[in-house]
Amino acid sequence: MSDSPITFALTEQQFVDAAKLHAKPNRIRRMVRFAITAFVLFSAWQQWQLGHQNYALFLILILPLAMGLHWLAYPFFRMAYRRSPALRESLTVGVKPDRLEFDSANGKQSIDYSQLSGYRENQDYLLLYINRRQFINLPKYLAQQGLDFNMIHAGLKQYQVKNWD
Repeated sequence: MSDSPITFALTEQQFVDAAKLHAKPNRIRRMVRFAITAFVLFSAWQQWQLGHQNYALFLILILPLAMGLHWLAYPFFRMAYRRSPALRESLTVGVKPDRLEFDSANGKQSIDYSQLSGYRENQDYLLLYINRRQFINLPKYLAQQGLDFNMIHAGLKQYQVKNWD
């Protein structure tokens, strides 16, 4: 571990906020949603012109539901946190120039930056992705406790880990 490893545990709200960041559409998803929206609205307009008003209204009304399905997952984030004891355990993280080291009640793991497939971040969290669905959540408040986010960003840049935003 590094000279000053940091130990923390995620609260339910922190887990939910990080899961929302994970579920947030990236640029490609936003472009696909825009294209689908344009297509559906054009189709609805054509159906209206052909006299199929009921079908056109159905298309227009179903569109917000189809585009906002990721919002339906938010209640399940809380349920996942409550049902998984591992998410509530304390985790110790140490930062090295070429890797991150983690220690929990379940064991130790060292992850090289080259093993990360991507990352996302906002003002509160840094999500480091092992794969598209598995990520490590590092709350930014850990910087106040001594976690070196500058070294983490330098490692991400050095190993050309992609920012998925």
